[in-house]
Amino acid sequence: MKPDQQRLLDVIAASLLLLASAPVFLPLAALVKISSPGPIFCRRRLFSRGGRALRIWQFRATIAVQNGGPSMAIAGERRLTPIGRFLRRSGLEAWPQLFNVLGGDLRLAGPRLQALDEDKRVLSI
Repeated sequence: MKPDQQRLLDVIAASLLLLASAPVFLPLAALVKISSPGPIFCRRRLFSRGGRALRIWQFRATIAVQNGGPSMAIAGERRLTPIGRFLRRSGLEAWPQLFNVLGGDLRLAGPRLQALDEDKRVLSI
């Protein structure tokens, strides 16, 4: 498949998935907002195989941290909110990455992005 065809397929599929998931997506966003103060989404910095830095969208699963402290919680950490625990276990935390697909930063199918050991912070938006 040609790159233009792949991109068109990604945009159509991501759009349909976002539309179909809106009845679940919107209540989840509200629960994230209600569960703790802070933004609904966060942007995590990950790197492609070629070393290109990307900022991907995710639902915020942790209590928001002020003053630039670390924002990523490991499994079982106390800063994980109750809704955040559910989002992590179910894999729904990453659902907003469909917006990255629409923007052309990610593909629906392809290699997984990796966080560098020295840069595992989540940037709150």
